[in-house]
Amino acid sequence: MLAIYTRLSVEDDENNSIENQINEGTHYAVNNGFKDNFKIYNEGEGVKGSTTIKKRPKLSLLIEDIKKGDISIIYVRYQSRISRKLKILGEFLEIIEEYNINLFVGDKGLIDMNLPSNKLMIQFFGAIDEFTPNNQSYQTKKTQRLKAEQGYVWGVIPYGYQADSITKKAIINEEESSVIKRIFKLSKEGYGCEKIAKTLNADGVETKMKKMVTNQYSNKEYKDEKKYFSKSQNKIVKVDRTTSIWLSKTIYDMLKNTWYIGQRKWGGVVYPVPPIISKELFNEVNNKLTNSNHKKGKSVNYRFLLKGIIFCEKCGRAYNGNRKYNNKNHNKTSKYSANYYQCASKRLMKHNCDNFGINITNLESFIICHLFKNKELLSHLENLEKKDTALIENKEELNRLTEQIIEQEDIRDNVEKSLFVEGINDITRTRFIKKLNNLEEHVKGLNTKIEHTRLRIKEIENDRLLNISNQINSYNKNWEFQEYKEAVNNIIDRIIVLGERNEKNFNNKKYHLIQVKYKGYDDYSVFLSKKPHTKWIWLNSVRKMTEKEINEEISIQEELIKYETGKEIKVTKKEIQNIYHEGLLVNENINKIIQLKTEDIIDFD
Repeated sequence: MLAIYTRLSVEDDENNSIENQINEGTHYAVNNGFKDNFKIYNEGEGVKGSTTIKKRPKLSLLIEDIKKGDISIIYVRYQSRISRKLKILGEFLEIIEEYNINLFVGDKGLIDMNLPSNKLMIQFFGAIDEFTPNNQSYQTKKTQRLKAEQGYVWGVIPYGYQADSITKKAIINEEESSVIKRIFKLSKEGYGCEKIAKTLNADGVETKMKKMVTNQYSNKEYKDEKKYFSKSQNKIVKVDRTTSIWLSKTIYDMLKNTWYIGQRKWGGVVYPVPPIISKELFNEVNNKLTNSNHKKGKSVNYRFLLKGIIFCEKCGRAYNGNRKYNNKNHNKTSKYSANYYQCASKRLMKHNCDNFGINITNLESFIICHLFKNKELLSHLENLEKKDTALIENKEELNRLTEQIIEQEDIRDNVEKSLFVEGINDITRTRFIKKLNNLEEHVKGLNTKIEHTRLRIKEIENDRLLNISNQINSYNKNWEFQEYKEAVNNIIDRIIVLGERNEKNFNNKKYHLIQVKYKGYDDYSVFLSKKPHTKWIWLNSVRKMTEKEINEEISIQEELIKYETGKEIKVTKKEIQNIYHEGLLVNENINKIIQLKTEDIIDFD
């Protein structure tokens, strides 16, 4: 099968779009005998060429399929789509060389990796791909340093300044400089950064970004939308620049910016620019900022058990812990004035995510109870082994390969016998020898696939369940926080906060749902609870359908169509997917209650 790999970084131009890469790849497939035998591995937009293989889901999947023996040739539009880092490219080349995979590069053609000269050529161009951006960066910084020494400005310069249309040097923007003076004046009068931001927004003062996209600076056009790759959300995020508002962090950064007292810092060197405010005012405001931070007291390092593994379903952002001690002596009904995990978007002045917050202590205590105290998880995972899609598919693949090799060996034996039949001429004998050699290569390839499939089965059967079982069985109620955190991270891949629901089966009251995915398993569990989150219902387990289940469902649907219409109509896998949604998933009801007792509540702070 042909694999078409596509990737687009944020910096790539439109000509190298995902659509163009896919179009050229499918054109190659159609014209080279792969019309109905190709698979697209689209990494999507925003993935840089320096990103490692492990952090690229589609490239990792492609490598898995190579190891399964599904892929014989790979198509990429340019070599740089694989990587702009020679080390990463080398790792990829080793894999395709080991599994005897051909590589077709759009601007170079078919490359036989068995030829040392071709491998050298690929590595040479890989070195060029890495050298080019590094050299460009060096030359750009060198030029910018010379420009800075001469007083020139470029790019986006601080609010309050603009580039002179003739000299290209920094001059004061009179309208914006009055806003700068106002910001420092308000700060001097005791306004906090957030209050200043809210004041400017209420007065309709436009931000630098908003003025840029509405072309208030020059004839240069700026896009209304900015795209960047969000690590926390693991996807391309689009920001509408036309709705840009003042944020407290923006105000804080402006109050700390030495441009406003005539000191432009670039590359560790200070260059002069026209000042907007006096040094005395700047120092007074910054001293207040420093004292204000000191008054907050010593920062407390709170410990969050689920940090880094809990995320919001609605917007994709991480869930962060928000915890503060209750220091009000007259009202100490609670240890904390704040104690909940919440979506990271809540901390932004402008956010659009309304997913719920959840009590830290009770959620963490529930997770510990579910993993280590409640004995149902281990038996649940053991049961999953019998139904695991990946395991079943690999075992089915092993049976299929074994049948193929028996069939091919029978054919090989017959061809060998044919070589010794009396009366065959040299041409026929040569044909038989060529056929025999091809069969030997095919059998060799099948044996390699069988070996790799057996290894995968062994990994699935032994590693994941054994690892989780060891973690669960090693549980000690006297563990320290770090021991708990390490164990939880070894068992749970991620927790997704699904949101708030009105459940008919629970008196139409609002309940909260979370999804827990375990390390090494495609399956995940769904739990339901309501405030104060001390009682949890393990609703169901969700997993992918096996090929056997898909085929059974296809047969059922075909029978239903025949019963209703009298016609025999073939049903495709895609049509079944449309019925089940979200990639052929099935729910298996569990409906078990986990009730937290007083002794189950653990508070790490």
